Amino acid sequence: MAYDSKNLRVPEIKWTGVFPSDSDKYRIPNQCFLPFTPEDKRKTEIMLLRCYLQREVPQWRVELEVMLQRGI
Repeated sequence: MAYDSKNLRVPEIKWTGVFPSDSDKYRIPNQCFLPFTPEDKRKTEIMLLRCYLQREVPQWRVELEVMLQRGI
């Protein structure tokens, strides 16, 4: 399927829930977020390697970086 991945994209996909940066904006304590598991960290790092992320949804890249920094 990788050969056809360009045709399998869903450009209208939406982020569901709060952004990690919302914890600052709305003063949500980090304890309210689930801690990262090693698998969460691995998947987040893989997502950050995707070339389209910066180009098409730069805000998501920022949020993923915040998640990695905070471990939430």
